[in-house]
Amino acid sequence: MQQYTVTWTIDVDADDPVDAARRALAVHPHHKPASWATVVTVSDGHSEHLVDLDPEGTGPEQANPTCTRTALLDGTGEQQ
Repeated sequence: MQQYTVTWTIDVDADDPVDAARRALAVHPHHKPASWATVVTVSDGHSEHLVDLDPEGTGPEQANPTCTRTALLDGTGEQQ
C-alpha cells in the first residue's frame, strides 16, 4: 500500500502557531478526542510552521507540542 500526505487548511486567528493548530483542531467537523489529527502546517505568510500537537502520542492533555519553522520563498528563491 502506498503512503500519501494529506493536508487540510483553515484560517484562524491565534496568538502563535501552536495556538492556531489547537484552534483549528477544535473546530474540525470530524474531531474525535480518541483519534485526533495531531500534525498540521500553519502559515503566517512569511513562514510555515509544522506543528505536532502530540509528538509522543500521549494524548492531548499530556502532550508537549513541537513547532518547526521553515521560511517561505518568493518566486525568485528569496525569503519573503
